[in-house]
Amino acid sequence: MNVFEAIKNRRSIRKYQKKNVSDAILQKILDAGNWAPSAANRQPWEFVIVRNAETKNRLQEIIDENVVISATWESRFATYLDRYGRFVKTAPVVVIVLADPLKTGPHVFGEETYMLSAGAAIQNILLAAHAMGLGTVWISMYDEFKVKELIKAPKGYKVVGVIPIGYPAEKREKSRIKLDKKIHFEKF
Repeated sequence: MNVFEAIKNRRSIRKYQKKNVSDAILQKILDAGNWAPSAANRQPWEFVIVRNAETKNRLQEIIDENVVISATWESRFATYLDRYGRFVKTAPVVVIVLADPLKTGPHVFGEETYMLSAGAAIQNILLAAHAMGLGTVWISMYDEFKVKELIKAPKGYKVVGVIPIGYPAEKREKSRIKLDKKIHFEKF
């Protein structure tokens, strides 16, 4: 699969087959994340692999709590759990991506380049997993402090994303806003 196919055909997958993702495949996927570009080549990311059912269940609870809270200010989240279910605990493996703020690249106006760099690593992980026939979704709805406590993350690190990974048990369609609506020449 070429990179353009992977980009256009990748979907957020929330239903997984009961099939293990081997350590060798996971290693390849995380290697792709590790090769992401980063500001000043600081490579601020760290990956925590979660396979333990008890840990995945607690992670799911943390996400569920945040969804309920989010529904109080954003009505579309009120049906989120009904629409998508509790898929984190059913994924064969979950990768939690953290970033070290002390490894931010040079900046002038206070940009948090470590977060941008970790986002690039996550994108590489999502695309590599898709290219290998796996499904993923990038979750950003969680109580960061509870996730950090759960995985015993070092002080100061930021949780950038939670990524369930597994063989897809669903096929999803995706639409895009036309590119010509997104391109601006010379000025916005």
